[in-house]
Amino acid sequence: MRKPSKLSVANVVYWLTAIFIASIVLDGPFRYFLNKIGLINFAYVPKVLFLLALPILLIVRAKTNKGVLVGLSIVMLSLFWGMDNLPSAKQALFGLWVLIPFMFGLLSARYILGAPGRYSDLFLIMFIIVVAGVFMNLIAHFPWTGQILEIGRHAVVNSRQWSAFGVDRYAGFSRASFNAASQALIFATWLVATRHSKLLKLLVWFSAGAAIAVTTSKGPFGAWIVLGMFFLSNAIWRSRLIARQAWVAIVSVVLALSVFLPLSTLHVRYHFADTSLTTQFLFNSFGQRLNWMWPNSLRLLRHPIEWIVGRGLGGIGAPQQYFEPIRYLAADNLFVYLCVDLGLPGAFLVLSYPFFRIASAFLRERRMVLPFALLMAVITYGVVVNVLEDSLLSFIFALCMATNFSVNDEQFV
Repeated sequence: MRKPSKLSVANVVYWLTAIFIASIVLDGPFRYFLNKIGLINFAYVPKVLFLLALPILLIVRAKTNKGVLVGLSIVMLSLFWGMDNLPSAKQALFGLWVLIPFMFGLLSARYILGAPGRYSDLFLIMFIIVVAGVFMNLIAHFPWTGQILEIGRHAVVNSRQWSAFGVDRYAGFSRASFNAASQALIFATWLVATRHSKLLKLLVWFSAGAAIAVTTSKGPFGAWIVLGMFFLSNAIWRSRLIARQAWVAIVSVVLALSVFLPLSTLHVRYHFADTSLTTQFLFNSFGQRLNWMWPNSLRLLRHPIEWIVGRGLGGIGAPQQYFEPIRYLAADNLFVYLCVDLGLPGAFLVLSYPFFRIASAFLRERRMVLPFALLMAVITYGVVVNVLEDSLLSFIFALCMATNFSVNDEQFV
């Protein structure tokens, strides 16, 4: 591959991505030191750089693919509807602010997935930082843990300090334990899918599993197990067609469960009979999703029209914290989040479009491991997290939506 010139769009995308990824991986100390020198608002500079790059990328991308058009069209339509339908137009605009990593991912996918080896080097460095931070947190208390910052007249927790059933949840250099877990999962997935050294792959994958276990984040750990079995089967059977068909079927089932299980909570009351401490530790948070988070989130759609077009951008999650605090719900599921914002048709479209494109390409070509593995990570973890409010997961989901399969097959190893 020809090395991009210093002023090339690919090079600009790389450095903007590197700055942004580094800022979220080191979010805890980054905000801590900025607050120390009275420049806490500068914590948002990497995201603002993404925002400023969007119109430039939109102009440069003359041959915009369908995934980009679908994603951007849905975002803008939902924005205008949310500005009219929600209590405040600012709530919808804040919803747009949340989606900046997603939109940048849509417009930059061709440059990132077109050079996975180059980003592999970056992600290896980020992976080492994430894992080192989590393990260091076991023996050291970081000053940013539990710190309360004042940003825009709002109190914001820098790095969450919390525990589950008496077990501490370590975030390392990230803002929360689940952020560190998702970062370890995504970086490890990218590295195993793109690196050739078997020893490095093993070291990365088991280091990721150990780090995720330390964070006690069960969703990422479940995704780590599923992806581990995928990579193992890929190594044994060399992505034979029957193996690829089996994995497409498995991901199809997971995707179906992530949609129909939350919908079922509107009519079915789930109970966990076993109240042992182990069962509560493993399934208590999932039980809360079944019993109140998912049904209450879906009940935000109070009118038939909202089931069709949603509440609009910003209708659920973080924007509610500032504009509808009494009704705030996190969704804790990708489909639920999309459904409340976009309505049922929009949620089905956003989920099914990348799945059918990537799955069909994976069935045709055994080298499509990277896009399929990334999509599997998002879908599997998306059963219990809204994805779009995690900057890295949102960015990766956008790459999946905008994957360009006309590029050279060797790029997806």
